[in-house]
Amino acid sequence: MKFQISTDPRTQIQMHSEMLTRVRSAVHDVATYRDRLLPELQRHEALMQSMRASEPRSPETRKQIAEVAKMRQTRKKLRQQELCLKNQERRLQERISWLQTGC
Repeated sequence: MKFQISTDPRTQIQMHSEMLTRVRSAVHDVATYRDRLLPELQRHEALMQSMRASEPRSPETRKQIAEVAKMRQTRKKLRQQELCLKNQERRLQERISWLQTGC
């Protein structure tokens, strides 16, 4: 069976509104997680600043450096995901507006 999207504007508005609700929820979740991760990252980076002065690097220091790098990558991915979701939110709003005005 082939899936077909309704051509009725009211149905499309309803469908896009539901998607918009889900996207907004995802944006909120990603921002919350990113904000929760930020203090931990700052704490690790402060620790790394103090450890850089102490040489040679111990295995524990190397492990902490790897953790900070991983946290930075996670933060970067979350920011990219947040930007993609915000773009999708904007496009859904435009589509709903277009369907409502008929232009």
